[in-house]
Amino acid sequence: PASAASATTVDTIERYARHSAFGKYGGHIALFGGFLIQLTMGSWYCFGNLVPYIASYMTYNINVLHHGALRDAELESIYNSYVAKSNIVLFVLVLAYSVLTILGGHLENYFGPTKTLILASLCLTFGFGCTYLGLVWNSMLLIGITYGVVFGSGVGIGYPVQPVVCMRWFPRKMGLVNGVINAVFGAGPFVFDVIQSKLVNPENIPMHPLYGYSKNYEILTRIPFMFAYVAAIMLTMQFVSIITVKSPPWFITVTGDNQDATKMSKSQLRFEASSLTMRQSMQFLPFWELWINNFLFTVALMWLTAQWKVIANKQIGIQDDQLLGIVGSLCALSNGLGRFLWGVFYDLTNSFRVSMALQTAICAVFIVTLPFIPSMSGSVELLFAVWMIIIWFCAGCDYAFLPSCIAETFGAKHVGSIIGVFVMAEPPAMLIVVLLTSVEWLQQNFVYSCAIVAICCALSTALSVVYRSNRVDRRSFLKQSMSNMKKYGAVQKV
Repeated sequence: PASAASATTVDTIERYARHSAFGKYGGHIALFGGFLIQLTMGSWYCFGNLVPYIASYMTYNINVLHHGALRDAELESIYNSYVAKSNIVLFVLVLAYSVLTILGGHLENYFGPTKTLILASLCLTFGFGCTYLGLVWNSMLLIGITYGVVFGSGVGIGYPVQPVVCMRWFPRKMGLVNGVINAVFGAGPFVFDVIQSKLVNPENIPMHPLYGYSKNYEILTRIPFMFAYVAAIMLTMQFVSIITVKSPPWFITVTGDNQDATKMSKSQLRFEASSLTMRQSMQFLPFWELWINNFLFTVALMWLTAQWKVIANKQIGIQDDQLLGIVGSLCALSNGLGRFLWGVFYDLTNSFRVSMALQTAICAVFIVTLPFIPSMSGSVELLFAVWMIIIWFCAGCDYAFLPSCIAETFGAKHVGSIIGVFVMAEPPAMLIVVLLTSVEWLQQNFVYSCAIVAICCALSTALSVVYRSNRVDRRSFLKQSMSNMKKYGAVQKV
């Protein structure tokens, strides 16, 4: 049998599956082994859990500079200002993550998954761990660099790698594969919310609704070290993924070697047939319809990621930190399960319109009714948990089937780069969230903040209903492009 390590094989998927252990089991190893690094990348959704800790520690630093003489009203003002500044850090993270996702797709195509994941792992580990220095040195700028730029870059570089690799292994099950991977990515807080809360607040001391933990020295001393401990855990998890996520032996990664380029397998050629590049895809109106649709829905995702714990504490009146940690973990589990089930739902319906319209409509209904929870009969804590679990079951879950939709509409070869353009919707969406949280009137009138986010979801629902993917004829476009190139060449010769 042919060697499983061969990178220049012309054999088919079926031949490798029959005669090579790697060809038979490598796809499942890449899928399950990659879960660990997905969890660490998905931990950026924990930022809402970290905001009160960061704001409390920085408020404490300011109080120390004033020899502990600040009054409660002054501490509240400082604490709120650091909550707003933390949202700017999240904006920086999302911007770095979005820009680097495009680069991550290119790096994976050029260097392969292993080297790309090593780079991502270094950024993730050092970015998260070095946030310790930003706290102890009382520098939000340094936190913006370490957690925002470096950690965000790690998420962006690593994000497209496993989905692209696993779609090569399972070309007939792309929706299911993307659903599973996105489920694990979205479930990152299920693991890390609890770890963070246990490391910082093992005694479950209630959080003050005005100034967080800025007066509790015992909790404050644990916050910087939590970042270092969690970074060490992440590095261990990422090592396993680096050694298990490998492209299939029939897939050729072209690195400038023309000899390899002529030996692509029939399976690879069939998988990548008539694929449009990122720039070519952007010439079609359906591309921008999808992008705007994704942008509108992403506003809800960014809002929840940044504000859910602050909303629970300030707007709903829940001060139990460990209870909120459990709620955050349940929401992460719900988001992970939602991403998987929405991916399966997409495979069953084979309809972006139905899948996207349904999940955005659910989000719109539950977000617009969120401010009325305190006035409802029943346990406020239970109602808030139910609302959050349902919203998180849908928020961001379009990423479970968006790569499949892109592959089916624009071709599979450049999915990694194209999905990076869609992730670029997250920085402007986060900017809207920063503006919402910076307007004092909206903070005092929470119902209007929810209405704005719900309207974005409703607009996304409307765009989903009218979307049509059959307007992209890749073969005709490429044929016309080739014809134009030949005409241009003939003119140049003349």
